[in-house]
Amino acid sequence: GAVSKQLLDLENFLATPLFERGNARLSLTDEGASYLARIRPLLDQLEAASAAIKAELEAQVAATREGEDK
Repeated sequence: GAVSKQLLDLENFLATPLFERGNARLSLTDEGASYLARIRPLLDQLEAASAAIKAELEAQVAATREGEDK
């Protein structure tokens, strides 16, 4: 699928395999584990930013609904 293609594109860009592929199984190579350790803080920031935006939007929807109920 699309994610598999993106992972292969990333591996090609880095010129190293990040995953060992087996029968319906995926595991990180040493290079993949090293890469994940380096990008983990960025992934955590992305997750936090996404959660904050979602919470803000949900609060706006709730406020709009409360205004409509009055």
